[in-house]
Amino acid sequence: MAFEIIEKGTFDGTTSSLSLTSIPGTYKHLEWSFMGLTNAPSMSAANIAVKINSDTGANYGYVGWFQNGNSLSYNYNDVSTAPIPMGFTGGDLSIANQASTARMWIPNYADTAFHKTLLMQSGCGNIVYPYPGGTGVWGNKFFEVQQAGLWRNTAAITQIDFDFQGGGNVDAGSSYIFAGWKA
Repeated sequence: MAFEIIEKGTFDGTTSSLSLTSIPGTYKHLEWSFMGLTNAPSMSAANIAVKINSDTGANYGYVGWFQNGNSLSYNYNDVSTAPIPMGFTGGDLSIANQASTARMWIPNYADTAFHKTLLMQSGCGNIVYPYPGGTGVWGNKFFEVQQAGLWRNTAAITQIDFDFQGGGNVDAGSSYIFAGWKA
């Protein structure tokens, strides 16, 4: 399969969202990669949430697990409204210059026979845990998230909106690549 960059960019520190619009239907699969942090206040990790084709209805579901170096927890919601959480990036409690990474894969995004599935992996840089003022400090930890999502619609995906939640902006210098895979 051939990998082709559709769009890439660098954040300037003034936004908390990203919209990928006018996605061509000429690829077999889509892939989005992110590297960076947010300045979400008093947070070690902030959700990266996703919305497809501007749909905000209860047409989503997701399941996944979250590990913080000390414990493992599960995240599940069968019927959810958008945006849905699909991963994490570091917040302002992340250690300086310890960027997070995230990757989302959407197979058969232009196919009109099936609902769309999304697979996302993310890992947050080194953070101090627990939060300031907490007890039992364990030292620095990493976050890892593996999550699968579902958009209950057979329409081809033509727009993906990412919301970096937590009340801050994506740090300047953070970057993304949006690409398509041809069969």
